[in-house]
Amino acid sequence: KNGNLLFYTDGERVRNRNHKIMPNGDSLEAGKSFGVIHSSRQSSIVIPIPQDSNRYYIFSNSGIPTAGGAGLFYSIVDMRMDGGLGDVTSLKAIPLLNNTTEAMTAVKDRSGCGIWLILHTWNTNHFYAYHISDAGLDSVPVISQTGVVDSDGRSVMKASPNGTRIAMCEYLNNTQLFDFNNLSGAVSNPLSFFPPLTYALACSFSPDNSKLYVA
Repeated sequence: KNGNLLFYTDGERVRNRNHKIMPNGDSLEAGKSFGVIHSSRQSSIVIPIPQDSNRYYIFSNSGIPTAGGAGLFYSIVDMRMDGGLGDVTSLKAIPLLNNTTEAMTAVKDRSGCGIWLILHTWNTNHFYAYHISDAGLDSVPVISQTGVVDSDGRSVMKASPNGTRIAMCEYLNNTQLFDFNNLSGAVSNPLSFFPPLTYALACSFSPDNSKLYVA
């Protein structure tokens, strides 16, 4: 808010602006990969609840599924608690989606008032888009089947600033570019690069949406 530090998280625990773990701010369930505590490439994302200046979602993405139970969880931070330092409410580590890869991103919807949270599931070609509005989180996602099957799970995802494209770097496969409908939440029209861009660890769009950078 206004450039001031409020809190930060690695997906497993959340610290307030004084760098102390919030009283209810541990065990947020992210980073459990290969059966050990291990941060996935995109282990967490914080999304403000639209039209609410005090509460925030923390989405924790555990990444590659294991017997320990990996997937997507969410918690809510209320900045009115703990004397204004914030605390995690009773809505903590709520499971939302199983079998996720490490890829996760978010982008504003077409209205500019809501937000899409976008993920991919492991060993499938399924994208899951969750809409967040002033009514809260819609737990029924928009599911799109498109692109190659992500059989590795060590992936990263990025949405363009204007919300019309998504790039996904699949570590052992290829980097792909998709169209994203920021009104409906649908992902479509996969484009793979030739020669394949394998072993990519990061991607991002230029501010004017005209270029895609892959590292």
